[in-house]
Amino acid sequence: MRRKSHVRFSEKGVATYWSFDQPPPVNSALGPPLLYIIIGVWVRDKERSRQHISFSFILLLGSVFMLLAILLILLQTGTTDLQISLTTEFSERRQIFLWIASFASFAVKVPMVPVHIWLPEAHVEAPTAGSVILAGIPLKLGTYGFLRFSIPMFPEATLCSTPFIYTPSAIAIIYTSSTTLRQIDLKKIIAYSSVAHMNLVTIGMFSRATAV
Repeated sequence: MRRKSHVRFSEKGVATYWSFDQPPPVNSALGPPLLYIIIGVWVRDKERSRQHISFSFILLLGSVFMLLAILLILLQTGTTDLQISLTTEFSERRQIFLWIASFASFAVKVPMVPVHIWLPEAHVEAPTAGSVILAGIPLKLGTYGFLRFSIPMFPEATLCSTPFIYTPSAIAIIYTSSTTLRQIDLKKIIAYSSVAHMNLVTIGMFSRATAV
């Protein structure tokens, strides 16, 4: 589990990051998926199936867009190496498409409104140790993806899309913060506050990107 997380954060190849970041069955050959262990093993039978299928579907749907972006990068550059991709000039139209595709994948992991719906139930159904891991690792992958891939690779598209980042992030902060105040379940409090925190981080990253 720790080794896979290390690969995600240290990898310089976009494709390898993607392959270590997918839910089952995409990365089933790479070892027991982290979130299957968190959600699918310790919870009650009915909830186990519902939460596992729901989360896997949402994450897989976002990952399809990321895969399309990787294939387009591969077609243009001949490689998925990040250093080469950073020095490649993409057309404005292609930059926008690639940025939207990567955004769709990373937004699920932040998570941003309205694709945050999986997180509160995942926290509730997971054991305490699983909730700690869920808040500590998977939620950081979305903002890390923005910082490592989307912003440096597609700077023009980032500038054009910044208003579309600020708006849902601000809505998420206000909505989840107010929702947190109404919760009595400690795990739901952690879940909703985590969404607010990560969306605040997202606003900060894109503010810095536009300032530079």
